[in-house]
Amino acid sequence: MPSRATMRWCLIAMLAWSSHALAWDYTPGAIPGLISVLGFLTVQTQALDRAIQRFPAQREELIRARTQFDNTFPQALARTRRLIAGIPLSDDERQLLIERALDIHQPSVTTATQTAQTAQALAERVAARAQGSQDRATLQTLLAVVYDDRPADELASRFTQIVTLSDWPNARGANLALKLPFSWERVPPTAPRKPDPARVAIGAWANQGGSGLSRIELIVRPTEGEPETVPDSREPRWMRDAVKQAVAGPCRLIGWGTQSFGGRPGVWASYIGESPGPHVPRATGNTLVGRVLIVPTDGALVMLHMQSPAASPEQASAVRLRYEPLWSAVASSFSVSGAKP
Repeated sequence: MPSRATMRWCLIAMLAWSSHALAWDYTPGAIPGLISVLGFLTVQTQALDRAIQRFPAQREELIRARTQFDNTFPQALARTRRLIAGIPLSDDERQLLIERALDIHQPSVTTATQTAQTAQALAERVAARAQGSQDRATLQTLLAVVYDDRPADELASRFTQIVTLSDWPNARGANLALKLPFSWERVPPTAPRKPDPARVAIGAWANQGGSGLSRIELIVRPTEGEPETVPDSREPRWMRDAVKQAVAGPCRLIGWGTQSFGGRPGVWASYIGESPGPHVPRATGNTLVGRVLIVPTDGALVMLHMQSPAASPEQASAVRLRYEPLWSAVASSFSVSGAKP
């Protein structure tokens, strides 16, 4: 975790960023984690290089550990440097942040390369890190960096999480399950601009690769009577209202289709919409793109809402292309069971 000194200098940087729109889903609050990851990756590289030179007997194991780490987190250091280079600060301000992070981690280079035994321990630590043996915040930031431009690929790695919500009362006892990347963290649901008692948010997750504005939410809309039906070839009469309720803001549908979720029929709908301004904290732009999955159950519509911000309508297509593979992968893992069909 970043030290107080790093946090202090990052707070200074926040003031300089307030008028900038960043390309990565980023806010200054996430910068300490990224700067800390840069320090840890840089110093780990320096320690491995020095240990390989000083201790030939441990050379093979050190190289093997480095290869394991690089295979698990490909180009992690280069990607971190690229993201930090894009921070809209002066060169001096950016360098000051980097130096502070390196100062915190630098003593570990000397410690790790004192003797053959410490070099051996270094190799073991790096190999363990390749298996995910790191503190949660560092690992999440590292994964967010590595999979920044292809977030769906994280679901194909070993770093995933299975989310289950069992016997949810607002969905008549339905059990909900889905698979998410490990770099996504559970967060409080976003409150709609206008209170909606028929919209019950039961879980939300945000991408830790920056601002957390890329989000996934589970929403329940209680219904009366028999479950809504899913026609084979025409748009369900209830779909548009359900999408608007899930998005909780103005949006335009750009595509829809039917899909089975754990054997239960449902629909998906893609949209483009407008950010509700100050009600979306730290928004990087005014355009939102997303997909809503809707599964009718006895007494409720269960909705999985996946959304990402774009800096402008012109960039919406690029953002959608970046996130649609992730949305599709999450959709394929989404299941609703237990409720009456």
